[in-house]
Amino acid sequence: MPLPNNRRSVNVGNNVFENLYVYGDCEFDKDVTINGQLKYDELSLVRLTVTDKITAGIVTATTYYGDGSNLSGVDSTSLKDNEGTVIVQAEASGAVVVGIVTATSFTTSIGTSEQFLKADGSVDDTDYLVTVTYGTNTGNTTYAYPPSGYAIGDLIGFIPSRRTGHFSGGVDGNDSIYCYYSIDTANSRISITCYLSEQRAQPTVNWMALWRKS
Repeated sequence: MPLPNNRRSVNVGNNVFENLYVYGDCEFDKDVTINGQLKYDELSLVRLTVTDKITAGIVTATTYYGDGSNLSGVDSTSLKDNEGTVIVQAEASGAVVVGIVTATSFTTSIGTSEQFLKADGSVDDTDYLVTVTYGTNTGNTTYAYPPSGYAIGDLIGFIPSRRTGHFSGGVDGNDSIYCYYSIDTANSRISITCYLSEQRAQPTVNWMALWRKS
């Protein structure tokens, strides 16, 4: 039923059409059943208003209005790929994505620019980079201290090694060399012990420490 060119709207009751071609606004106050196709003229400003519902085989339009909640075969909670596999699924706590997510940037509604996003969704501003300190000490018992901004609990590795030793007299079967360290938590330092059982002067020791904020 093509509409006359001089008609912009039509108001009817219950109607059954084989095909309905709309070239202007069309309004119905009852149900409309169309056995063929319902088409909107893509070259015209067209609006179809039905008070109750439309029953049709194929509906073609340039624009649809409404929330689409009653459309069958449409799941607004998921996104599928070309093969029909669900890639994004909405759930109560957010959305589950299966596959690779590519974006120009990622942001979170919590945290600051000084923090980074962790795998569990929380943010953190801890510096997890390993810091290396080293030095040379003189004496039988000396100390090494955490660098600025670190605590003794941030120590993850320490290596002492004897640099120089000075024997007294001949080296025989009763001489011993010691070089070891211990962590002095109470005083927030590392104790380094290095000496010879028969020495004529204080030894020197090299040491290296590895730090990472916990």
